[in-house]
Amino acid sequence: MIAESVLVDTHSFIWYLKASPRLSANAREAIDSATTADIPVLVSAVTLVELCYLVDKGTFSVDDYAAFLDVVDAENSSFEVVPMDAAVAKAVPLIPRSDIGDPFDRMIAATAITRKVSLITRDGLLRKLRSVVTIW
Repeated sequence: MIAESVLVDTHSFIWYLKASPRLSANAREAIDSATTADIPVLVSAVTLVELCYLVDKGTFSVDDYAAFLDVVDAENSSFEVVPMDAAVAKAVPLIPRSDIGDPFDRMIAATAITRKVSLITRDGLLRKLRSVVTIW
């Protein structure tokens, strides 16, 4: 696999950090290839918001959230947080609400479009989008 920058969705980011078997071999290889080549793995700022939301729902603990932040904040982190900026906001309409109802997923997909990178996701609805290249 040729190393390139990729964007991880929220679950892929969590599963990679937790070394979960739920992450596909292709997804793990894409992330590993990028990190080995010293190419940043992108994490949308929206993912950090969604992680906070998952803490509020009780899916993750505050300690889990802090550990995720420690990873992206580390000086030599392989992960680079990319902003939810005007370009991403303007790309959200490219992801029809009728196809993707979850606003977090729409913003993450729009980030992949604006950054011109593949999105690592298990989400079947996201993988059906023609406007987003996905890896799973």
